[in-house]
Amino acid sequence: MNSKPQPQQTKTYLGDAAKGEDFFKCYSDYAKALRTWFIAYGLGMPILFMSNSFALRKISLSPDAPFIVWCFLIGVLTQVTQALLYKNTMRYLYKGEVIPKIKDKLRYKISHLILEFYWLEATIDVITAACFILATLKAITILL
Repeated sequence: MNSKPQPQQTKTYLGDAAKGEDFFKCYSDYAKALRTWFIAYGLGMPILFMSNSFALRKISLSPDAPFIVWCFLIGVLTQVTQALLYKNTMRYLYKGEVIPKIKDKLRYKISHLILEFYWLEATIDVITAACFILATLKAITILL
């Protein structure tokens, strides 16, 4: 009886490499962390500027002040909109699993498409990052 030992399943820091759930869990954690950082930055930086009398005075007197405010506001609103969109998308998909006849409804089909369109999520994140970078650079330029 000359049997070869079976190779062990490769384990990575993500867990069992053969299971997509591990990768999705990791992706989900990073997505939550990124959204949290975006919201914290988008709210925190304007508060930081407003809490410093020198920064508040210099920025508020600048003709670029509305641009800075709008950039931060748009960045935060895009993240909130994304969270609402995906929250409702996941609810319809969940309802389709619980009540299978819902899978025939247009809202379920649209929700499924939204979930498949990663480019939508990535585009929203790029818009947010661009807004925050532009606002921050403009504010730093004013303050220097």
